[in-house]
Amino acid sequence: MLKRVTDYLIALLDLLEAEASGLRVGLLRTGTALTLVFAGIALFTAAAAVFGWALYLTLLPYWGRAGAAAACGGLLVLIGGGFLWAARSRGRN
Repeated sequence: MLKRVTDYLIALLDLLEAEASGLRVGLLRTGTALTLVFAGIALFTAAAAVFGWALYLTLLPYWGRAGAAAACGGLLVLIGGGFLWAARSRGRN
């Protein structure tokens, strides 16, 4: 009887070791993916800021400060709204 309990305990510990190894690999993959996603978001945000600034500088001689700022802001609001709409519609499916 004691041998059977010992065998079950050893089997349980082996299973725990295997599951812990799989969990470690899964957490490493998830952490790497999240790091890449956040880096991509940061770079995308920087690119949008540079694009908005370039558009502002392009429109500045034609529309003045207020007009160029309004046009850039409106365009960025439309793009941001498009992203939010796409995220919302994906969440429903």
